[in-house]
Amino acid sequence: MKVYLEHIARTYLPYSLRRLMVKLFAYKTLIGVLVIIRNDNKVLLVEQIHAEGKVWRLPGGFVEKDEDPELAIIRELKEELSLELKHVKLKSVCFDKNFLGIIITFETFIENSPKLKVSSEIIRASFFNKTKIPSNIIASHKHLIGQ
Repeated sequence: MKVYLEHIARTYLPYSLRRLMVKLFAYKTLIGVLVIIRNDNKVLLVEQIHAEGKVWRLPGGFVEKDEDPELAIIRELKEELSLELKHVKLKSVCFDKNFLGIIITFETFIENSPKLKVSSEIIRASFFNKTKIPSNIIASHKHLIGQ
């Protein structure tokens, strides 16, 4: 039943309402995970509907209760992009005042551009050259890519 309700919430509720529900009903401090997936001189970004409209961002999501953050990002990639990664490396941990929680960022390198199958949460996903990042990317994500 819980899995079905999560599917309904992810499929039919707007991002802003889902985020509010997490803030109200989840942990005292939100924990989010992001991953920088590099392929040669390119980085993988996903486009989503956000509070500010359509934005490009790094792939990621929330850490579930009692879940290891590294396993959380691997799960999120499988759910959102049908992408299976075996290993990611910790890049940074920080508090994000806009997100009102802790963001754990991982990084990994892949050799081939995989075939991505986006979920209903994602509009599209694409690899971008670091010098041609879309202008409507979340600013903190652009900063992470440039580090």
